[in-house]
Amino acid sequence: MRLYWLRFMALTISGQAYDALFEVMSEHGQLLDPEDETDSVMPYPDELGHGQIRTIELREGLGLTIESYQQHCDIAVAFSDQPDWIRLGFHLSGFHQGLLAEVGPGEFAISGCGTVPKDVFRSLEIAPVKEIVCFISRVQLQAFWGELPTALQVLVQRDEQLPFAQTYQITPAIQVVLQQVLACPYQGILKRRYLETKMWELLLLGVEPLLAAAPPRAQRSPKLKADEVDRIHAARQILLQRLDNPPSLLELAHLVGLNDRALKQGFRACFGTTTFDYLHHYRLEQAQQLLATGDRKVEEVSQQVGFSNRSYFAEAFRKKFGINPGDFARQQRQR
Repeated sequence: MRLYWLRFMALTISGQAYDALFEVMSEHGQLLDPEDETDSVMPYPDELGHGQIRTIELREGLGLTIESYQQHCDIAVAFSDQPDWIRLGFHLSGFHQGLLAEVGPGEFAISGCGTVPKDVFRSLEIAPVKEIVCFISRVQLQAFWGELPTALQVLVQRDEQLPFAQTYQITPAIQVVLQQVLACPYQGILKRRYLETKMWELLLLGVEPLLAAAPPRAQRSPKLKADEVDRIHAARQILLQRLDNPPSLLELAHLVGLNDRALKQGFRACFGTTTFDYLHHYRLEQAQQLLATGDRKVEEVSQQVGFSNRSYFAEAFRKKFGINPGDFARQQRQR
């Protein structure tokens, strides 16, 4: 059993070295659309893992990446940054942690312009990363919106200020648009206009919590000690390693050296939900990935991710993604 202290067995790399690895891999990029020179895919650096990153520059100040990779180990990148972008990162699977936000499966992080004086960005190898990222410049955002509502002005703060960043749950409406992005049927200029429209749609859906002044996902409680936070992260890792036979709350608490009350309260403080709900949504995200990437039967996938009752799995899948798992699998095979 991997316990919480193993989380620190990560590859630590500077921001410059990290960027240099991707710069080298960009030389091996290939065009995906013969009608669009800005639509390319490059391999994920061998030193870090395996997979690929697709990049599409829709217009100046408006870009999209579709990232799919599995790391060899946890990666910690130390960097200073001054982003001039509004960034929306939608996680279908995988985990990222940073100074300003932490995001996991079924969540998205929205961040604005500003300056991060020093940060350590962590990408965890506990699960493959599948992320769709939208980059929107200040100029493009203001041109699109006109006069920004007061609630959105935090996204375009002055460079010397710390950027705004929050994490929210991916809603069914956002999930539909993400699937449309992944299944875009067009090429050339039609593809670019279609994806640009979807990006603005994702932005509008993504800023709804800001406009409605809805509370973001619960953030890490300042009362938690560092050791408690590590044990709670270890509990999450154990849950995800035992999808088909998860431990009870009492057993899980014992495995990481906490009592059940401390685990319940700490898990909600760190991840904004209960251990059961977190596991439930992660199972569904994994099932979606398995159905999208393989020729597997629905019953086989439901059992693999820990659903013993196929009817319950189908109902839960439909509630989360708005489509039956069988219909979703057939659509993916046709594409």
